[in-house]
Amino acid sequence: MSLVAGKKLNPSQRYSFYYKNDYVFHGRHMFRANFIDVVNNTLNVNRACEMYPNSMTTIPLYWIEKVETIVDVVDESNSVLPEDVLLIIDGFA
Repeated sequence: MSLVAGKKLNPSQRYSFYYKNDYVFHGRHMFRANFIDVVNNTLNVNRACEMYPNSMTTIPLYWIEKVETIVDVVDESNSVLPEDVLLIIDGFA
């Protein structure tokens, strides 16, 4: 497990990563990707289904302000779906 923006991340799990305002990339404030690892303060992710399908992307850790899972997002909306169902759904995103 690695710590990114105060959140413990698991390899291969999909997350929403939010850029700090100073580092917004091509007008995008967030992106979704599968976490790979952190090496030398650099976040390594696979951005499948994003702008660059099936490609590894590296981003300085200090560019990232917030990290969320689909469970985090749905919990904020008081969903009645169980966590295991949400994780299955997120696997197909």
